Amino acid sequence: MTDFRRLFAYLAPYWKQMVGAIGALLISSLIVLALPWAVSLLVDAVFQTSDAQLLNQIALGLLGLFLVQAVFFVIELYLLAYVGQRIVADLRLNVQRHLLMLPLPFYDNRRVGEMVSRVTNDVTVVQAAISETPTRFLRQIVTFVGGLALMLYINWQLTLFILVLIPPLMGIGIFFGRRLERLSTQVQDRLADATTVLDETLSGIRVIKSFGSEAFEEQRFAERVESTFRTAMQRTRVRTQFIPLITFLSFAAVTAIFWFGGRQVLAGALTAGELVAFLFYVFMVARPLGEFAGLYSQVREALG
Repeated sequence: MTDFRRLFAYLAPYWKQMVGAIGALLISSLIVLALPWAVSLLVDAVFQTSDAQLLNQIALGLLGLFLVQAVFFVIELYLLAYVGQRIVADLRLNVQRHLLMLPLPFYDNRRVGEMVSRVTNDVTVVQAAISETPTRFLRQIVTFVGGLALMLYINWQLTLFILVLIPPLMGIGIFFGRRLERLSTQVQDRLADATTVLDETLSGIRVIKSFGSEAFEEQRFAERVESTFRTAMQRTRVRTQFIPLITFLSFAAVTAIFWFGGRQVLAGALTAGELVAFLFYVFMVARPLGEFAGLYSQVREALG
């Protein structure tokens, strides 16, 4: 928890912008939750009531909702971009300030390229986690809880299909998150090694040319780059196993719900509009489940 507090402490100076972004996010997310219900009314207006005037009113209402949602989404994106860029600047200044205050013996055991990599590459990884993760997490919470509540309201039996997926998805997220943290740390270390070799080569270019050791330096740098590539591909393999598995489980549930819900429509227990709305909410709820695991892995990478 100490690491998490240190990570997110960088958000504190920009709490006003974050509050604005969160407010825009909540309004935008609530409008998104209302859209499937509006679509349900639209479908039933066509297939059940055959009311052309009601159809026109609902269609205009949908357009209005889309417009308002887009405006608040723009506000959210702008504020998050501002906070993210300020955090990058603060992190780089803090790391450089810290490096200046360290005693000389510290530099005896460290290479310049490694420290340069910390100020450039590592800061970008951390920035994405602490400026985007909180709002993305909140968006998924609102979408998940709101969507699940509306699904229960429409049909509690169909909702059980979704709830069955939650425990395995959480377990998969934790398992893959730990592996991604370890591999991300290794990628950052390998990249720091490559940067160090490049820095040493450029700093000593006159000596290298004097002794004709260009080929040796080229080989040394190539080995570091190749090591970084291999480790990055290990991380990619973990990610490519993780995302399709989550997607498969989500769409398997959608298929089962579509079959069961279709039978209920045929039996008269559901209207066609309610089934359409329910399927929209299924996608809304399934996405946060995958996002939660992805956000968790992103934070673990930043901690690494």
